Amino acid sequence: MTLEQLIAQLRGQVAAKLENRANMTDELAAIRAKDAVDPADEAKAEQLRTAKTALDGEISALNDRVVSLETELAADQAAQRLQSERTPGAKPPKYDQVARVETEPRVYTAHTAKSGTSFFSDLYRDQTGRGDSQSRDRLARHQREVEVHGENRIQSRGGEYEGLELAGGPQQIRAMTTSSVGSLVPPQYLLELAAPIARAGRPTANVAVHLPLPEQGMTLTVPRGTTGATAGVQASQNTAPSQTDGAWTDLTIPVGTVAGSAKLSRQTLERGGVDVDTLVFTDIAGAHGVAVDGQVLSGTGSAGQVLGLLNTAGITQMSAFTAAVSIPTLYSKLAGAIAAVGGGRYLAPDTVIAHVRRWGWLTSQMDSTNRPLVVPRACGPLNALGVWDGPLDPPSTAAAGEIQGLPWITDASVPTAVGTGPEDQVIVGRRADWLLWEEGDGMPRQLKFEANGADTMSVLLLSYSYIAFTAGRYPLATAVIGGNAGSAGFGLVAPTF
Repeated sequence: MTLEQLIAQLRGQVAAKLENRANMTDELAAIRAKDAVDPADEAKAEQLRTAKTALDGEISALNDRVVSLETELAADQAAQRLQSERTPGAKPPKYDQVARVETEPRVYTAHTAKSGTSFFSDLYRDQTGRGDSQSRDRLARHQREVEVHGENRIQSRGGEYEGLELAGGPQQIRAMTTSSVGSLVPPQYLLELAAPIARAGRPTANVAVHLPLPEQGMTLTVPRGTTGATAGVQASQNTAPSQTDGAWTDLTIPVGTVAGSAKLSRQTLERGGVDVDTLVFTDIAGAHGVAVDGQVLSGTGSAGQVLGLLNTAGITQMSAFTAAVSIPTLYSKLAGAIAAVGGGRYLAPDTVIAHVRRWGWLTSQMDSTNRPLVVPRACGPLNALGVWDGPLDPPSTAAAGEIQGLPWITDASVPTAVGTGPEDQVIVGRRADWLLWEEGDGMPRQLKFEANGADTMSVLLLSYSYIAFTAGRYPLATAVIGGNAGSAGFGLVAPTF
């Protein structure tokens, strides 16, 4: 059996299993639509869910095999073309006589980009009507990979996307020409030395609880209790127990749009080389990541923004510093913030978020005999205010260190010009109460090519996604230190080293 025949056979198996899965989904939907709960239906639903899970594994394995064989086939065909160029008339090998080596099971990889297959160029050609059946087929197979395998997901450490920095910030639209992409226009070489724009990451967004964003609506509504029932000791028999009617209100959560764009010439898109997509999309995705992180931290809840942690009504604001910050005053306020969350939420906080400069200041502090107060874990904890695990590596969801038993996560998007100080801020909270809704894995999935500069042969690449965030279900799960100094130079001002 040739590779083409084997691929066609496996595709047929995948299609059959997907159809079977769709039927199971319809059966589950019919069961859930019933008004009354029947134990037999519950048992049937559980069987269907188990069968779907098993089927997903089978589909995933088959799809991996299909993509692997397609990649192998493309490599073999490229080798044959090269062989025919170098040795005209050479007889091609039979596929069933060639030892097959498994390769990376994805449609678009660095290997395929170098051989002439690019996601970016395929998408551009498809949207502008310049595509062919092969490019459309590659896009369809890539989409199936995303749906079955959850490809392109955000890595927990550092906000990385396929080895490139994910996080980003708001960008001004600027025109990109073939000269803008430098050595990426053929001839192409030393691409691995290309320097993407440095970004601050999305550490705070990454530690929040991630939830799938509903497919429709620009607001989410979550019921929130404001008055709870009471309980008490009955004074005597046959007397009324304690009674309080519960009260609830609706917490309205706005859905925001985070977008980025880049203006490119048609020459860049059509003749700029297959690696242009890596830099352009990485740049936009980086800006997108920092923008999401900024919304989670500081969104105002108005003018299209979500309502971020620092602007949520009801969070605990610790009292202002009355002088420049010192180790004793910060340590005391950290203890107070931890106590405030524990006493208000009745569950302990588990995270500290602060600016990179505040952790740097902490690691520089020494006692009266010039011994550091924040020490490497391997050398602590004697005389230690806190411990740290290694070199500072922002942007990263991994904690830089630990103080008072809580991981300390650095985020360069934490505001640094708040209050009269001006100050940066330290957030102490329970991240299980920080809820972030995103589409898919949070990457900006929507890619559009808008010909808004037809007279100059320019194309606007627009990328966007929708998000929603709230810390308002339990505002007392978050406490903030700093940002309210009454006088200049007081509090968490910029440190000197």
